[in-house]
Amino acid sequence: MMESARGTMYEFDVEIESVQRPEFDHDLPAADPAPKSIPSLTKMLVLAHQIHRAVESSRLTDYAEIARQIGVSRARVSQIIRLRMLAPEIQEVILCESDRVSHICERVIRAIPIDASPAIQWHQFSDLLQASD
Repeated sequence: MMESARGTMYEFDVEIESVQRPEFDHDLPAADPAPKSIPSLTKMLVLAHQIHRAVESSRLTDYAEIARQIGVSRARVSQIIRLRMLAPEIQEVILCESDRVSHICERVIRAIPIDASPAIQWHQFSDLLQASD
């Protein structure tokens, strides 16, 4: 569970087990969409924290095992995990202010250097926020 001083909270239960794909009945009417969807960037950051916790708690041994279990490449797992290296202030905005980040795609976020200072990261992230306004 991720929480900020603003009180917004997102919780995702993701079990990293073997992937089972449900069968869909295409004749059923579509359910009403959620009033407000959670941006993909937010979901990926939450997943990054969950993957990290699974490795830290020794439930899973490494990112290659995680990649096999969730059905993505090791490179993709690394891209997701890299989101955890963003400055805490950036992560807070991504997690708690979904309306501000809904138009920012993860690919663009990857351009922010993770080895830069938090101030430099924030400056680049601010430019992305302003560009999407």
